[in-house]
Amino acid sequence: MSVSAFHHVSRVGAEELLLSKGTVGSFLTRRSESDPKNFTLSVRQRDGVTHVRIQHDGEFYDLYGGEEFASLPELLHFYTNNPGALKEKNGKVIEITKPLPREDMSSERWYHADMSGKDAELLLLAKGQDGSYIVRTSMHSPGNFVLSTRVGDEVSHVKINHKDGSFQIDNGPAFRSLNSLIDYYKENDMVEVSGRVVSLRQAYCTTSFLPKHIEQRVEELRQPNDELFGKTGFEEEYQQLQHEGTQHLYTRKEAGKPLNRQKNRFKNILPFDHTRVVLAEPDSSGNTYINANYVNGEVPGSGNYYIATQGCLPGTINDFWSMVWQEDSKIIVMITNEIERGKNKCARYWPSKGETTLYGNIQVINIDEIQGRLYVFRKLHIEHVSKKGRGHYVVQYQFKVWPDHGVPQDPSHMLDLMDDVNRKALEIQQRGEHFGPMIVHCSAGVGRTGTYIVVDIITKMMEYNKFEYEIDVQGSVQMLRHHRSGMVQTEDQYRFLYYAIKAYIERRQSLNEALYVNVTTK
Repeated sequence: MSVSAFHHVSRVGAEELLLSKGTVGSFLTRRSESDPKNFTLSVRQRDGVTHVRIQHDGEFYDLYGGEEFASLPELLHFYTNNPGALKEKNGKVIEITKPLPREDMSSERWYHADMSGKDAELLLLAKGQDGSYIVRTSMHSPGNFVLSTRVGDEVSHVKINHKDGSFQIDNGPAFRSLNSLIDYYKENDMVEVSGRVVSLRQAYCTTSFLPKHIEQRVEELRQPNDELFGKTGFEEEYQQLQHEGTQHLYTRKEAGKPLNRQKNRFKNILPFDHTRVVLAEPDSSGNTYINANYVNGEVPGSGNYYIATQGCLPGTINDFWSMVWQEDSKIIVMITNEIERGKNKCARYWPSKGETTLYGNIQVINIDEIQGRLYVFRKLHIEHVSKKGRGHYVVQYQFKVWPDHGVPQDPSHMLDLMDDVNRKALEIQQRGEHFGPMIVHCSAGVGRTGTYIVVDIITKMMEYNKFEYEIDVQGSVQMLRHHRSGMVQTEDQYRFLYYAIKAYIERRQSLNEALYVNVTTK
């Protein structure tokens, strides 16, 4: 559980925050007003706010003599993951679900809010350089902070005291913000008791941020960083991803078999074995291979929500429809034209409007086709030849304005497509139909496909968490690359992720403001 549950508030302030911004089960921790060495857990319940004392003997934390924990986050993690374990003295269960988000002390990229000391050491020693530093919340002294800096092959941890609105290291100068303190020590080295000199040379930047900070984060990432020889933050984050590639972490043996090589559009873009789609119905040669991977969403319950695949080759069209049928997929998102720059990017795998074609054992009828400004909408009906009368509809959205290896000129174009796709998905689910994985493909099935899926995943997560919890663009791309190698193929596409998410947040803010005006003027 995140230590960001800690708030610098009084009992009254805690109640005001939880009642105005929380829901049943929301909680925060704060210093005890009667005994500052102890803490208080304040939890919103159905009938108000309950306050529970957390004892701290200087070494362990516990609730009125219960199980002891080495840190406050560990205590919170235990009780949130063990429903019914937290009770009032009369035996009434206290519901505790998630922390009330705190307004962080800094939105700077060097601020890794809830990282532990051990994780800070692993990060700085594995990826940092001499003088790389981060600031994090203190796990063992809630309300305070820690400056962790790599010094040679070791990591120095210096406590930053936060009291009465000021920040201070030992008896050094006090500052009104963490930013000011860091700026000071970037110019003035620290000397530890042992005589070791600690120099802050370059920040090791976090990639997590709150949605409301998107504009500031994008602006920061746009700026050249003198510490990184003029690279922008976008370049830095994308290059980190490239250096942490997953292509060597997982096997791709099936894709490399001689029989399957001809089914790969590109010889170097191959599906991982552990997430690949295996066809239940072999082709005429007994082969069950297709260049496609399952991809999880991040919202709970969205495992295998997507299938990322390549654009069809003439010899893989039957395999494609066999996959659509076996997975009971209802939506296909096609982010490519058939021909681009004179090159074939995807073989046409659907019949013309009003026509019927048999692809292997799957009969496909093109019921309707509507040419839109941004995309072509096709309504198809598919049926297995051995299961007459048990077919179903599939809708295909072919997005026409996304160049290969490039990005759309306007992020809103992709968001318009995504809105229509998700509206259709909701409509299908509300009818009570089984909703198989959404199939997304471009030509190679990694660049445009990965970019679309990442934006869809992050926007769904923001909606699920009501825009109150951190998002991590780089982390989401990294997660995707554990399902299919090379997802999000270029730095331009990586940068586009931020601008698309920014546009989505701005769109939602405009909608909320319009709804507010509409309600207040009635």
